[in-house]
Amino acid sequence: MTVANTGADSLKNVRVLELFFAIYRAPRGITREKLRTLPRYKDLDNDQFDTLFSRDRQSLEAVGVTCEEHHHPQRGLYYRIAPESFGHTTTHSLSGVQATLIHLAYQAWGTHMDRDASIAIAKVAGLSQSSVDEKERIYLTLDSSADIGILLRAIHDRQPVSFTYTSKNGRSERGVSPWRLIVRGKALYLWGWDYDREEARLFRLSRIEGAIETLGMPYDAEPLPVGEHDPFQSFSVEPLLAVRKGTHLPFRARLCNTDESTVVLPLNWETYRGERAEMGEWGERIIPYACDIVVLAPSELQENLQYSLACAADNGRGTRDA
Repeated sequence: MTVANTGADSLKNVRVLELFFAIYRAPRGITREKLRTLPRYKDLDNDQFDTLFSRDRQSLEAVGVTCEEHHHPQRGLYYRIAPESFGHTTTHSLSGVQATLIHLAYQAWGTHMDRDASIAIAKVAGLSQSSVDEKERIYLTLDSSADIGILLRAIHDRQPVSFTYTSKNGRSERGVSPWRLIVRGKALYLWGWDYDREEARLFRLSRIEGAIETLGMPYDAEPLPVGEHDPFQSFSVEPLLAVRKGTHLPFRARLCNTDESTVVLPLNWETYRGERAEMGEWGERIIPYACDIVVLAPSELQENLQYSLACAADNGRGTRDA
């Protein structure tokens, strides 16, 4: 009886995928030295690296992805994916969300992918115009990835969905016309029409409990209104902040002195107006300096920070989004 070495095959698939993404994300090509820093190459000596890298290039070529070798007087040897590797499909592209979903699938099914699935991911990822930064990559469980599949189908079919959702106001059943999945930072959101609140809302997927169910029939859902803007624009603020004098802030360049405040501050405090950015981004900047910064406006940012701090104290999850 022959036993397939599935563990070794999975490690090889992961290594080849990492090589593909590393080269593809470098439009000017990637040097040999940079390739040596990849997780599965960095501990190899020169001979081991040359042997393994050559095999991995052959694996890419076997599925139609040609890794070209070039030489530059200053940079030395460097490699890039030949444009013809993707043939006529280069006229199509994937959005940032779709590229992220590829990574979600890769993380969720990781060691269970067969060779064909690995090839498909490498091919499809090659069509993406948006790379997913390692520090911003999203990691979900297999169950969460199944939920994404249900939502994508519901969005495509314009079919309403229902689920149990937890926000700062507690748990509730929500019925939604799903419009889009949106990636922000390390979170994935569902954007759609909330039948219960009778307005457009964002739902963070990590706060959905239990199974997501479809309702009614295809095309029963409310369509995305024409001209509807990015929902995160409504989360953008130019905060008015009171800052304790002498506080070292790494985002000081994003602040401007102002005398807008109607609040009388102690002598050792100053007022600043922050540049426009999403509330979540300002929250991440402010929370580490909560003892030295007071949010004077807007009230939405104040509430968001209060909720985040309460959740942190209670080992809660996330920030307010719906």
